Amino acid sequence: MKKRMVALCMAAVLAFAVTACGGDDVAAYRESINSIITEVQDMDSQVNDAVQAVQDALNNQDEAAYEEQLEILRGYSDTLKEKYQAIANEKAPEEYAQDQEQLKEYADQLGKMLDASMEMYEIAYRYAVTQDVTDEEVERLSELQEEIASYAEAADGFDEVLNRIMGNTEE
Repeated sequence: MKKRMVALCMAAVLAFAVTACGGDDVAAYRESINSIITEVQDMDSQVNDAVQAVQDALNNQDEAAYEEQLEILRGYSDTLKEKYQAIANEKAPEEYAQDQEQLKEYADQLGKMLDASMEMYEIAYRYAVTQDVTDEEVERLSELQEEIASYAEAADGFDEVLNRIMGNTEE
């Protein structure tokens, strides 16, 4: 009887230790993701300013400013893609494995959305200022607009999954 009690106590301690370690994994996972999210949020006003500067240069038909601002925006776009991939590549605890797979899909789509946006900006300047674009490029602008719109669900999905992982929504 005494051996049975000791075995049960040891099993309870072991179960508690495993559960506690799992909680640490979740906390570390959430902290890592939160750190990346904070970096992205810190970039928000800079990205918005860069988009506005590109739009202003386009409206003013200032080619030098447009190229300069587009390069800055391209840098932010590349950084955002890296951050989305960093979130998607975090090692998730088992209970979040499925959510992590969804994040990978959404991160890929968000990267494609950023690439399409940059391509659209590149064609848009030539179209707006010089009218020196081919019919194929005009058609491509239309395709890019549709492509970007189709990725809106990916942005919403990415946010939804992140909120679920971070415990910001009820399951």
